Order: sequence, then C-alpha cells, then structure tokens
Amino acid sequence: HGTSTKGYGKIDGEYAHRVFYRRYKGEIPDGMVIDHLCANRLCVNPCHLEPVSDSENKRRCNDMRFGRRSPLYPICSTKQPH
Repeated sequence: HGTSTKGYGKIDGEYAHRVFYRRYKGEIPDGMVIDHLCANRLCVNPCHLEPVSDSENKRRCNDMRFGRRSPLYPICSTKQPH
C-alpha cells in the first residue's frame, strides 16, 4: 500500500481507485479510465468514480484546473480517502 508519484493510492502495485471500482461496480470497460468525480486522487468511494474515455478525463481535469468543473460533482470535504 502507499501512493504513486502522482498522488494516487496504490494497493499491491495497482491504483486503489481501479481496485475499488472493480470490486463494487464491476469491470472497467475496455479503453476507459476511472475519473474521480470529487477530484480527490486518494478517494476510493465507488460513488465518486466513473469510467470515461482518456480524452474526457483530460477535459474534465482541465475544466477543474480552470474552475469550470460542475458543482454537481461530489466533494470529499476532508480530502481523505473513503
């Protein structure tokens, strides 16, 4: 266990959010990545994770960087992993 150099949680060498998504929601569709809707890279709450294309994930990341992320997304108020 630990974190990656980019700040994502890791479990047995794999990104923790991917492990939790598969455990609670099923397989990740081919060609998709998991987006943290709450923008907390340590979060593993399945309700905060959504499979999206890599290009959509990057677009959302850019939106967040420039303050355009939808207020409807969940917030991890303590910035702690769930």
